[in-house]
Amino acid sequence: MFIVMIMNEEWAARIRDFFRFSREEMISLGVVILIGGFLFSLRFPGEIFTIQSWTYHFILAALVAAISIVIKTASQKMQALKHGYYAEFHIVWIAVIASLLIGIFSRGYLPVLFFGAISTSFMVRQRLGEFRYGDSFEDNANLILNGITTCLTLATIFALGSFLFPDSYFFTTGIIFNLVLAACTLVPIPKMDGLALLFGSKFLFTVGVGSVILYSLLLLSGTKIGLVLAIMIGVINKIVSLLWTA
Repeated sequence: MFIVMIMNEEWAARIRDFFRFSREEMISLGVVILIGGFLFSLRFPGEIFTIQSWTYHFILAALVAAISIVIKTASQKMQALKHGYYAEFHIVWIAVIASLLIGIFSRGYLPVLFFGAISTSFMVRQRLGEFRYGDSFEDNANLILNGITTCLTLATIFALGSFLFPDSYFFTTGIIFNLVLAACTLVPIPKMDGLALLFGSKFLFTVGVGSVILYSLLLLSGTKIGLVLAIMIGVINKIVSLLWTA
């Protein structure tokens, strides 16, 4: 217990001293949030298009995108600090343009979210005595999987909100947005997180694929038992993760 407390205190100190978003990150995140909101506002309830209706749904979709993308990135940055890395989000413009084109030409029926990737660098002083032999592909794979599990947790929270407020566009969009974001993170294409996850650990890649499929089936079923099972799996996973880390 004493060792775990020391580790947690060190992690808290690293977050306090080093957790921040750079100016470039904030600009990149702002861009992808707006694009994510736009892609998910291309289709909204109702048959008649009006500027007022579209603006309203765009604001809600952008809010969902902001909550989801910022929390996902913040979780990865904090997890990276725990293992002695700086983590930073970098936008991949060709992926963003491809997402826009696919979303526009499909008229919102296929909103893919290929935005960018997380890159890491050593915290040299903090890593001293812990690890000295170069970058760890498995550490990076764990960091990417952390982003995926964060999306699945957020999807479950939005699903709980949708269960309480069944006709809420905000909560329904939150479920689908996070499931799509998690799924797109897994796709192994150059310069994106999915390829780094696949090469970093095929086992973790398989875990990620299985988790996204399982949560999609449970949450999109729209049933109480599906939601309860998703929450139970999330809680068990968190407990196991904490015990494993300890």
